[in-house]
Amino acid sequence: MRVINCHAHFHGRDEVEEKRALWDSLGYEKICVSFQNEQVLKLAERYPDYIIPFYHLDLDEEGPDAVTAAKERGFRGLKLIGPQKPYSHESYFPIYERAQALGMPALLHTGFLAFRPGRGVRQENLRPIYLVTIASYFPEFRMVGAHLGNQWPMEAVEAMMECENVWYDMSGGTVRNYPTSWFRWLFARVERNQTSQEPKINLDIIGKLVFGSDNPDDTMEFYQSFMAALDIPSEVQAKVYCDNAAEWLGL
Repeated sequence: MRVINCHAHFHGRDEVEEKRALWDSLGYEKICVSFQNEQVLKLAERYPDYIIPFYHLDLDEEGPDAVTAAKERGFRGLKLIGPQKPYSHESYFPIYERAQALGMPALLHTGFLAFRPGRGVRQENLRPIYLVTIASYFPEFRMVGAHLGNQWPMEAVEAMMECENVWYDMSGGTVRNYPTSWFRWLFARVERNQTSQEPKINLDIIGKLVFGSDNPDDTMEFYQSFMAALDIPSEVQAKVYCDNAAEWLGL
């Protein structure tokens, strides 16, 4: 199985060597890595065909020129997290416009961000619905939302279905605690107005997901269990594990 991991973080210079055998066994062909920008770029230079570097951009402190500089230095995309205003705030539009023009995709944290006293994160700014607004203004700005929106999964699903340039990963600690019955509720549909009809899993929705591990290496186990529980066909699984990510990255 071919896999592009859309969501991973830098944990140390020797992590690739220490975990390469495991990652190869999981089918990882490429891994998008973010945070600690300088270290991430050095890691990508060491493994140019394996590590895809993402620039951790501060929406409140940096502007569109930072996007250009990141592109010129070799970063392939942007990681956005924890803004002080909603993602869809117009003050961020010049950044999205520049990213769209340069073909720089973005991974955006959505939903609950782990609570820590004094962290000063405005959780309400991280809703998936804001990606719909961004997509309406910048339809070629390719976005992956992280964690299926955590506490706002219905918004994440709507964003994927309404916006061609929006995908979602299912990494993190929230979504992986839900039972199969919850996923059936989230992804099953009936024909319009046919409320008594037996619901069926909507493969178009599943087909807008991407694989992302975030931090742990056991996330693949969750994805595989999810696919088996919902009996997802192999061609749809191929989109989730690899093809959607290739489109998002412009490969």
